[in-house]
Amino acid sequence: MVEKVLKEGLLLENEHFPIARKLLFDHMLKCKATKDTVIILNGLPRHVGQAEAMKFDVNMQAIVSLECEPVAVWERIRLNTGGDREGRADDTLEKVAHRIDVFRERTSPLLSHYCGLGVPVLPLDVGPKTTAKDMRIIIESKLHLR
Repeated sequence: MVEKVLKEGLLLENEHFPIARKLLFDHMLKCKATKDTVIILNGLPRHVGQAEAMKFDVNMQAIVSLECEPVAVWERIRLNTGGDREGRADDTLEKVAHRIDVFRERTSPLLSHYCGLGVPVLPLDVGPKTTAKDMRIIIESKLHLR
């Protein structure tokens, strides 16, 4: 199922969400997270149904919306900015653009959902050389975590 999602440029659907939820809770246990622990979730939840499934387990304080054009994403992949993108067949510019289109279409209701609940949505511009450390510093400053 995971291979199919990657190959076809899809997003994890609600019926497969228990897999992601289990990974999240296993990670929280491993890190000994408490109700006061700040956790930055990357790409979770991705749909309103997933947000609803998480609402009793996670108190969402803010949503960070990564803003990045397909060419910049493709350049990040080409440069292997995150250090984890070697040899994936789904990393062509065409497939990257398709994944971004699917992502925007499928996640815009999620952003509206959280806005309706009063959860702030913070846009974060991401360039080809923006690192995870850069993003963390920006997120921490926007959320006043430092």
